[in-house]
Amino acid sequence: MRREGGPVVPIDPMATTAAMMNLWRTTTFDIPFAYALYVNECMKRMFEQQCALMAYLAKARDVKDVAAAQAEFVEAAIDDMEESAATLARDVAVTLETARAS
Repeated sequence: MRREGGPVVPIDPMATTAAMMNLWRTTTFDIPFAYALYVNECMKRMFEQQCALMAYLAKARDVKDVAAAQAEFVEAAIDDMEESAATLARDVAVTLETARAS
């Protein structure tokens, strides 16, 4: 490969093979599967929280009970999403660091 006005820079394709394979594995498998696992876990927790809300609403006797159940559900969902977002960011960082190290 020749740069404009510069020396010829040889590129050895075999020297870049390991790095390219690692990049391909990381972008094709590691990150998408980590994200899919995260989404599945979030949906599972959200479904469990929704089931708990529905069970509580079935026992509710008045509007105060319904409002309390909904407030509890929303608070739990917000806490879960904040925790999940932090976990996802941490997992992606670990995945990228592992990929860079190998």
